[in-house]
Amino acid sequence: MPLKEIKQLLDCEIDRENTLIQQRILLEQKVERFKGLIKTINSSIKSAKEGVDVDMENMFKGFETEEEWKEALKDQNEHLKQEYGFDLSYQTVDVESMNDSAMEAQSFNEDMIRYLREGFPANDPEVFERVKEHLSILEKMGHPSTSQDFLNQTEFFIVDDFHRNMLEQWQLGYAYFLNKVAANYWVNGTNTK
Repeated sequence: MPLKEIKQLLDCEIDRENTLIQQRILLEQKVERFKGLIKTINSSIKSAKEGVDVDMENMFKGFETEEEWKEALKDQNEHLKQEYGFDLSYQTVDVESMNDSAMEAQSFNEDMIRYLREGFPANDPEVFERVKEHLSILEKMGHPSTSQDFLNQTEFFIVDDFHRNMLEQWQLGYAYFLNKVAANYWVNGTNTK
């Protein structure tokens, strides 16, 4: 709830019943999204137990509306606004493009975490090939993605608490591994075929 609405609510300038109904609707929408995520996780667990590879197309459903994307990015946007003065909340969201980008990001992060867990060195040719593929996909989606951009992004992930903590929740040491991969790729990876 925005601070302005909280102030109005405290000053009794707002219809409390209507505000509570709106909050209930928002919470019900979140519950439905969480149910979808739980269903996806359960499907992934079942696939892992059966030794079946998960089909990324079926696993990642994305969001259907711009509002859903804005809600999903709300915490990150608030952090960027408070810490760095970047307000991205006013920008329009291309739902299809965001879903495609998110699916690629999910796939890339899963691969990088697997490399980390399996003990691949940060300069392994297979790791470099996946980074090269990822940057190429991002470039095709209209995101500038040079090896320097990738290195800069991973360095930001290390120094920014919000992003570092997010990556570290996925896998302990992941933010640092990703940065080491980016540094090695910047020095050596652009020469790989």
